[in-house]
Amino acid sequence: MRNSPLVSKALLGLALMAGRAAAQTAAEQQSSLAAEHFRQVRELYNQRAWASSQARAGFPWLEFAPSGWQGEAERTDGGLLTRHFKRLEPAQSPRSFWIELHVAQTSAKAQETLIGWLAGVSRPQALPSTSSWQLDVGDVGFVGPSGAGDKAIAWLGFVRGNIALRLVATDPTREPTLEIGGLAREFDQAIRSQRILADGEQAPTNQIELFSASKVDAIAGERIPLSLLFAPSMSAARHFDWTVGGTGQGYVEQDSSGRYVLHTTGPGKIELAVAVTGALGWTSTRSLEVLVSDD
Repeated sequence: MRNSPLVSKALLGLALMAGRAAAQTAAEQQSSLAAEHFRQVRELYNQRAWASSQARAGFPWLEFAPSGWQGEAERTDGGLLTRHFKRLEPAQSPRSFWIELHVAQTSAKAQETLIGWLAGVSRPQALPSTSSWQLDVGDVGFVGPSGAGDKAIAWLGFVRGNIALRLVATDPTREPTLEIGGLAREFDQAIRSQRILADGEQAPTNQIELFSASKVDAIAGERIPLSLLFAPSMSAARHFDWTVGGTGQGYVEQDSSGRYVLHTTGPGKIELAVAVTGALGWTSTRSLEVLVSDD
């Protein structure tokens, strides 16, 4: 017995609604499990007892390198900054470690970044604290042993005020004697040397004054110039991270004059976001939409 078109549409609608409900339920369950896991991690590491110091005006992540090291390959992801380091000598040295850095608005938000790193550890017992390893870094910190040797470190994460920093060994087996602890001390000293934010001083997290496209309706294949205007306080040294989302397709690149251009390659609604990180690690984000039609 065949269903009528109206019945078939109704059944299809019910199936779609059931699918959405199931997906929403699964997402809610996953979110609930994640929240419970983070709660357990906070308790395991007694976060309520963590100390916190004064907030800094940022960290020169694009410039600073420990003595004998050089940084390269910067990347940003939602305010989390990543930079790789290799030795200056010999010249063809491989990368030895990278850092993950979060310059947060408050110490509480910086501590949440550290909690996130600790939540990714798959072991029931707490990692050793930096102080238990005689490493005087940050307000609070923890060590991930690598097992490659006595006191060999796979990663070390700490918070100083509003700045969370993690150092990760690229290959602890190849370099079991890599002094992650000593490197962490140099980074912490550099953080402590940064200017302390004055009482009531706002963190410079909204430094993009204008983000616009020359047109918001286009035909696939068009090139759309983009405009960005920054606050006077935004440093000249900037790192751009572009995200092209939505149902449309495209990519962003600079033209010969240095201006950013959106290349539209497929129809649909493009949701374009830019995250711009200044020299001191503060990230500002803005977004816009472009509707792209088929040619």
